[in-house]
Amino acid sequence: MSTYFTIGEVSKLFNLPIKTLRYYDEKGVLKPAYINPSTNYRYYSREQFISIDIIKYCKLIGMSLEEIKELINSDSSIEIMINNMNKQSELLKRKIKELTDVKTYLDDIKNSVEEILEYEINKVIIRRNKERKNIRFDLEYDKVEELELYLRKVILYLEERYNDVYPLLGVIAPYNNVKNRGEIKYSCVCDFTDRGIKNKESNNLNGVEIITPGGNYITIFFDDNWENINKYYYKIMDYIEENNIEVEGDFNEVWTMPRVDSNGKEKTFGYIEILIKNNDK
Repeated sequence: MSTYFTIGEVSKLFNLPIKTLRYYDEKGVLKPAYINPSTNYRYYSREQFISIDIIKYCKLIGMSLEEIKELINSDSSIEIMINNMNKQSELLKRKIKELTDVKTYLDDIKNSVEEILEYEINKVIIRRNKERKNIRFDLEYDKVEELELYLRKVILYLEERYNDVYPLLGVIAPYNNVKNRGEIKYSCVCDFTDRGIKNKESNNLNGVEIITPGGNYITIFFDDNWENINKYYYKIMDYIEENNIEVEGDFNEVWTMPRVDSNGKEKTFGYIEILIKNNDK
């Protein structure tokens, strides 16, 4: 058996787990050159070393086992190798773009959270915002469950289009509804990420690109469960009335970092804002 190597020896020579070599055998990617009929021990020949190198290389560039199996079992011509390299190069290019987009998204979220942390939670302030390009999804609902389901559809729509795991989402609450101190009833779900509709193509959710004006916004930051959100709206209304401030438009409720507490209850880090009228934009 001096011309053969045990599965353990091959594992050490190529830094491959034994279970991986067995899996390659099971999938027909790399069959042992010899199996002892008495012990069922697997043995590999020196000639198979190049096949193992090719398999490792192909895995490195992202080829699937089926593609590797097809390559190993073919004549492995130069043309086939080049075609596979081109194919994997294009796949890697797309993956790099996807990862770059994800990193940009994570950096934006991190920057938003760090900016919020500069302010005092649960305190009304005036903050200046730049003009933003957002997407509004008009909303009609009677029950909270209907709002949750619609929100999930919006998240999936944005995820498919922008590769966002969780975009900078929120809702718009009509000013008059809040002013009358009634139950907060939202009119829209909004993607507050500053980007607008990609390619302006139509969509089944009827998303509309809107311009959120720049200017001074009365703002309150919160870190709480959505069931307690009314008190933050009313705190802003108290501030508006006590200081005789004119505002325009509706309230934006922006969710920067939704999460779950130790009791499994939803908790959101975010803010509520409304534009001050006639300010210097």
